Amino acid sequence: MRAHLLTILATTLALTACGDEFGEDDTTSSTGTTLPSGTGASGGSGATGGEPSSGGSGGVPAGTGGSGGVPIDYHHDITVVDQHATPIANAPLVINGADGKVIDTGMTDANGQATLEIPEGGSISAFWETPTAHTVDVVHQPPVGAPITLFVKSDEPAMPAPTDFNFYVYGYPANTYSVTGYNGCNTGTLEYDGSFETSVEMTDEGCSSGATEDFLFVARAANQSILGWLLLEDEPTNPGNSGGQELGISGGEPVLATSVEIGGGDNDVPFGLVSVTAELAGVRYDDVRTAQNIDDFPLIRDMDVPDLTGAIYTTLLFALYENTAQSSKGVALTRVGDLPPSLTFDLATATAATLAPVDNTDGERPKLTWEVDGNASIDVASIILRWNIAGDAYSYRARVPADVDTFQVLEIPDALAPFRPTVDGGDDEEAVYLWVDSTAVDGYVEGVSFDPDAKPPAGTHYSGTSSQSPP
Repeated sequence: MRAHLLTILATTLALTACGDEFGEDDTTSSTGTTLPSGTGASGGSGATGGEPSSGGSGGVPAGTGGSGGVPIDYHHDITVVDQHATPIANAPLVINGADGKVIDTGMTDANGQATLEIPEGGSISAFWETPTAHTVDVVHQPPVGAPITLFVKSDEPAMPAPTDFNFYVYGYPANTYSVTGYNGCNTGTLEYDGSFETSVEMTDEGCSSGATEDFLFVARAANQSILGWLLLEDEPTNPGNSGGQELGISGGEPVLATSVEIGGGDNDVPFGLVSVTAELAGVRYDDVRTAQNIDDFPLIRDMDVPDLTGAIYTTLLFALYENTAQSSKGVALTRVGDLPPSLTFDLATATAATLAPVDNTDGERPKLTWEVDGNASIDVASIILRWNIAGDAYSYRARVPADVDTFQVLEIPDALAPFRPTVDGGDDEEAVYLWVDSTAVDGYVEGVSFDPDAKPPAGTHYSGTSSQSPP
C-alpha cells in the first residue's frame, strides 16, 4: 500500500476519535502572532469582545435588506479554542469578502472571544502558531449572524516520563490463543505457545497523564472470538519500569456481539476495513479487521467486544475506492454510541466525493474543486491543506456549506504571510484532503460550531474522503 492509503485512513479514522489534525505535538509554550486590529471589529488588541462595531474604512456596514426594512445584522459571536476546548486569547482573526480579499482584521480577547461583522458570502479565519506549527481554521459563508467556533492547534503539555509495564498471565480460559492488553493509546499482545512463560509488555508512552493507568486485557481464541477479559484499574505508574504484575483471566466475562456488513460494491474496491472501538475512562479498546481486493460482496465480519459498563462504542465501516501515488478516495459509515447487533453499509448509496487536482494558477491562493456523487446529500464539507517547511508543520482548514463545490484559499495579510499555503513548495510531501459528511443527527452541524477533528456525537454518520498530492 502506498502512502496515500495511510493518509486517507488517518483522515477517516479521525472521525472515530478526538483527532489531531495539525501535526506533531510540541512541549513549548504557544505564542500568538501580532496583527494590527481592524477598524470594524471588536475584541482587537486585547479589548473585550461583544460590542458591535460601527464599521469603518475596513468594516462591513449593516445591511438594509431585512424583512419589513429591518436592517440585517451581520455581527457574529466568535470563539477560538484549541484541541482541548481551551479558549485562545490574542488569536489573530481575518475577515474576507465574497471575493476572498481581506476587508477587516481583529483579535480574540482574554476569553478567546470577539464579535465581528462578516459580509454575506464572506469568511472568517483564525490563525495560531507555536514554535513548530502554524495552523489556520476557516469558516466559509457562515449563516448570517450564526455563532462561530474556530479550532486551532496549541502546544500539548509535557507528558510524564513513560512507564514500561510487564504483566504475567498466570490464569486464562481454555483454548486461549492470545492475550492483548490495552490502555489509552497502546497495545501489547502475547501469543500462547504451550504456556505463557513471558509477559505482556506495555508502555504508557504518549498517553500517561497521572500517577495511575487503567488497562484492559482480552483473551482470544484462534478465530479471534473473545473468551474472557479483565479490567485492571489504577495501576501505579513509575517512570522506567513498573516491575511485574500477575494477571488471572477467569473467562466467561460478558461480551457484546455485532455483525457488520459492507455491500453493494464492485470489483474496484482494493481495500476494506471494519472496526469496533470501546472507550472507557483511560482505556481504549480496538478490534480492526481488513480485507484486500474485495470482489466478493457482501463483506461480512462477525465481531465481539468486551461489555464495559459506561463505555462509548464506535463502529467504523470503510471502503477505499482509489489509491494511487497522487490520489485516494474512500467512503465510510461511522456509528457512535451503543453497539448495534448488526450494521450494514451499502456502497451503492455511499456519500462519495472526488477532489480534482489543485489549481495553482495563483500560487498564494490555490483553488480546489470537487464533486459529490452517490445518492446521499451532505451537510458540510471540510478542506485541509498540509505541508512542511524546515520540519515545521503547516495546516490550513476550511469548512464550507454543503452546496459549495469549489474553494479558493483566502487572501492572507502580509503580517500573517508565513501562514500562506505552499502547496507546490515545502520540503516534505504536501497533501490536500477533502472530507464531506452526511448525517441525520439533530444539531450535529449546529451552524458552524462543530469540530470535524473531534469524535462525532452519538448517531450514524456517512462520509466521503478524497485526497491529492503533487507528483
